[in-house]
Amino acid sequence: MEIINIKNRPDLVRDMESKAILNTNRGEYENYLIRRQKKQEQQILLENQEALINTLKNEVDELKSLVQMLLQKDRSDQKSLGTTE
Repeated sequence: MEIINIKNRPDLVRDMESKAILNTNRGEYENYLIRRQKKQEQQILLENQEALINTLKNEVDELKSLVQMLLQKDRSDQKSLGTTE
């Protein structure tokens, strides 16, 4: 593999076969991998939090429906007994 240095960029070289520019700074590459991993972890955390929020919303909606059903049942029971409050 023939490579040449990039002018004014000691951390970059060009592969003459593929014409690709390659970064030779190992520390910078490792920092990139760490940043990418953290970003992926944050994305997973965000997705999990969104799923939890949606689950909680559904449970609140279900509770509201149950409360409404109980109130309607109580009202109909009061009407059948002839009592009103």
